[in-house]
Amino acid sequence: MHGTRQHLAALALLVGSAWGLSACGEDASPVCEDADQLRSSLAGLQDIKIQQGMADQLQTQLQQVQTDLDQLAGDASNELSDEVTAVKEAASTLRGSVGAAVDSPSAAALGQVSTDLSGLVTAIGDLSDALAGTC
Repeated sequence: MHGTRQHLAALALLVGSAWGLSACGEDASPVCEDADQLRSSLAGLQDIKIQQGMADQLQTQLQQVQTDLDQLAGDASNELSDEVTAVKEAASTLRGSVGAAVDSPSAAALGQVSTDLSGLVTAIGDLSDALAGTC
């Protein structure tokens, strides 16, 4: 279990460092405000203590990420649709693998969580790059 905790802690740090946008200014557009809220939700993943019973907290935080993505998708319209869709799909896939790991904890299940989290980090990086010129 000790190795599992270290592995999950490293994954949480990876998500926390993936989002490189700075905070929005006073006159920020709704898209930039949404991006800032999403960044905050993603950083919230990093705050989850890796311990037994943390799965519910992780699932709740992933749901908040989904809510923030939905808001960003609505405000960004077609502008960022490909990037937002990729992040939404990656977050959904991660939620599924976390659920599977909770239901049947194993090294293979945690490996899938790691793989799916890497996919989310990549999608977040792509979204961050797309927003760089706007926010």
